[in-house]
Amino acid sequence: MTPKYIPEILPGRSVAELITLGRELAVPFLLHLEDEDGALVELRCLEVLRLLPGRRLVVRCTEAGKPRVLKLFMGSSATKYRSREQLGVLALSRAGISTPALIGAPVDPSGDGQGLLFEYLEAALPIAESDDAAIDEIAAMLGKLHESGVWHRDLHLNNFVKDSTGTVYAIDGDGIRRVRGGRRLSVRASLANFARLLAQLPPTRDARLQEPLASYSAARGWALPSAHRLKTLTHKQRSLRTRRYLAKTQRSCTEFHCERQSGVYVICARDQWGEAMEAFAEDPEIVFATADVLKSGNTATVVRGTIGSNIYVIKRYNVKSVWHGIRRALKPTSRFRLAWCNGHRLAFLRIPSARPVMLVERRLGPVRGVAYLVMQDLGDSNLLTEVTGKGLSETVVAEVIELFRALQAAELTHGDMKATNFLVCGSGESTGVFLIDLDGMGEGSAGLGRDIQRFLVNWDNQPEVREPFRKAFVTAGLLATL
Repeated sequence: MTPKYIPEILPGRSVAELITLGRELAVPFLLHLEDEDGALVELRCLEVLRLLPGRRLVVRCTEAGKPRVLKLFMGSSATKYRSREQLGVLALSRAGISTPALIGAPVDPSGDGQGLLFEYLEAALPIAESDDAAIDEIAAMLGKLHESGVWHRDLHLNNFVKDSTGTVYAIDGDGIRRVRGGRRLSVRASLANFARLLAQLPPTRDARLQEPLASYSAARGWALPSAHRLKTLTHKQRSLRTRRYLAKTQRSCTEFHCERQSGVYVICARDQWGEAMEAFAEDPEIVFATADVLKSGNTATVVRGTIGSNIYVIKRYNVKSVWHGIRRALKPTSRFRLAWCNGHRLAFLRIPSARPVMLVERRLGPVRGVAYLVMQDLGDSNLLTEVTGKGLSETVVAEVIELFRALQAAELTHGDMKATNFLVCGSGESTGVFLIDLDGMGEGSAGLGRDIQRFLVNWDNQPEVREPFRKAFVTAGLLATL
């Protein structure tokens, strides 16, 4: 006997509920809206693609069995933001830019939300930073926009996707702005906006500015301008982006959970926050009591410990005395806050390092007390033990040189290039080298030469190691011939 088919029953949600749920939004669920004619639109919401609590929800859904993407704008500014998105999509289409078709504009009958319904691009993939062809295509798309009198104020790779045929689509109309009078963008404004796009890429990719600039110039009908000006603008834009991101790492937002209570400041990567992390923040010493000590000193203790089901490396910044605590209070930024920010700075710039997961600071008024920095565990193998135990491989040399090139491109100096501050993970061609101990890292490239010389000092008694590194630095243009 064939079992009777029982249709799946999904919980229904109203827009008013979605506004109050915050980030705790479980899928799947049903959402009922009305189209322009007042007819019911039933949407089966299957996956949350983006969520700004109380303001905007983007979901993959089905409508009458057809795959769709719903952008739902909520709250008092819903009409303004929907209108801006709609006008932006229209501007993209008029400029000849591939963008998902707008299917409809359903609304919440209670007036709590306004939606836009788009076609869903099957098998569409995000644009990889290493996808040169796609990035050159995006540069050409931007050239078309600028030529039609439109610029993009929210340029990042997440606002573009590529389908299975290789076609690149722009998927966000909210950041599209029209120049007054519909004039073409000036050269100055064009390059500044173009630099916003290129600043999304890692600093080492600045060596490849000529190709996307050629694609952009062809779309504008320009003679190929010099890449030097664009490189300068790109660095400026990347610095601005980094500063904005570092500000986000110190407050509650989509990516970070932040708590400030009497005498305690806690900030944690939101994807790691939970009961175990909350318990650690309340009493970190419970974990320290059973952890393996990796380094013990007067100013800092480093251990490997378990929080919940995960293993982390935890650095405790000790207070040696009352006067030590007072001196800390007089400094504009503590070493543990620098380590937290620099760790996220390197992650943001895609420079390999241990990811900071949580920072717990204890305070008594303005006096900073003991602090705990929880970091990703990358293992025990540092560059000194790697070279001593296995010898120096070409892969390790290449990875170290790439790290220094990335620091140079980002205009950063480390300040303490001991071999033990380089962790080696993996083996063979999959070997990766990661930089740690970022308390003293600073902006500016003036100290790069000192960083390289300090690194080479590690191998003063091992010429068979020092010489391959020295030659590699010279070949990479990081060091003058000695």
